[in-house]
Amino acid sequence: MLVKKTAKIALLSFGLLPFIFLILFFTIVGPGGHTHSLFFIILGILAFASFPVVFVFYIIHACRNKHLVKNQKYLWIALLFVGKFFVFPFYWYSHVWKDNHSQDVATSVTIQPLAQSDIARSVRTTSMEGTITAKRKIAKIPLLLLGLLPLISIILYCIMLFTIVEPGKSTTSLYVFKILAYISLTGAFVFYLIHACRNKHIIKNQKYLWIALLVLGNYFFFPFYWYLHIWKDKHSQGVATSVK
Repeated sequence: MLVKKTAKIALLSFGLLPFIFLILFFTIVGPGGHTHSLFFIILGILAFASFPVVFVFYIIHACRNKHLVKNQKYLWIALLFVGKFFVFPFYWYSHVWKDNHSQDVATSVTIQPLAQSDIARSVRTTSMEGTITAKRKIAKIPLLLLGLLPLISIILYCIMLFTIVEPGKSTTSLYVFKILAYISLTGAFVFYLIHACRNKHIIKNQKYLWIALLVLGNYFFFPFYWYLHIWKDKHSQGVATSVK
């Protein structure tokens, strides 16, 4: 047990080396500065030599981790690619250090025979639920548009900037798309972040993952969150349903 914990701490240390190096370098030397300090040279070599090894390890660990549900596995892989060494400590703590506590609760299913009245009641209930679900899904579409609006605004702004507007000039349309992009990005970001924080269907570790992913990826991950936790809200629970 002690050997395993020591190995896990060593893995965390190697994962933190690039982050520690950057903090020390920009704090002591400063942006654009140069140094011939042997300490910084050795630390830099260790940091950037260990980074690809640790990165590959975490990606393989996430891909082969049987304790991660499918959606959560894809999210961790995406977050590791986007956040790199900023995300290493979060994954390490959730799925390396606390590997025995990261398992999702298994599904417990007990099948019992149903009476005719129960079957009829179930059919009526299913029909009503289908109608309600259809109305709810229609109401969720504007939330997707809210998440896509920042990306659409930025794309239109870039198209106008590089193809329609003459170099060195600006038009009212450019300002409109720029303001629209800022406002929509702020509104969508606040909405999705609050939704992720208050979503009771997301287990604790997955909730931290989504918050980090939304902060780092912003509008790139709004559609993914919408699809998994708004459109398919009943199927997004990390803890499996217990049916009796």
